[in-house]
Amino acid sequence: MDGPYAGILLKIKDSAGVVIAGIKTKSGTFPLEPIDVTTDDENGFRTFLKDAAGEIFLPNKMIDLSFDGLTKNVTLIKAAATQTGLVGEYTLEIPDGAKIVGDFALTNLEITGEREGAMTISGSLQSHGEWTWTDAP
Repeated sequence: MDGPYAGILLKIKDSAGVVIAGIKTKSGTFPLEPIDVTTDDENGFRTFLKDAAGEIFLPNKMIDLSFDGLTKNVTLIKAAATQTGLVGEYTLEIPDGAKIVGDFALTNLEITGEREGAMTISGSLQSHGEWTWTDAP
């Protein structure tokens, strides 16, 4: 499917596959951090390390996410309070059907108040270990 896309779906699930937060707003970052190998020989132009195929080498494969939403249960609050913040499985669904799935660490959680009687939260997740990209079916 060609863009523009309507948005992304973020589902935060526990190890049993149960959705534990109703996400309203979200943003994701793929911090691409090439290795700068610039020397005086480049006449002031920046140069990045390349791999054997001649592509810029990116040693770190990371995803950082921030979100706001509603709690579905106390799982995220308990994870933050007990400092056992690893969320078993995380799924980012792209509108064309592609998915990113992997383990993520809960690195921040804020309880921000109520929205029409529901407790609202905001937080951050960072990838922990390998994650996989699956193309749309």
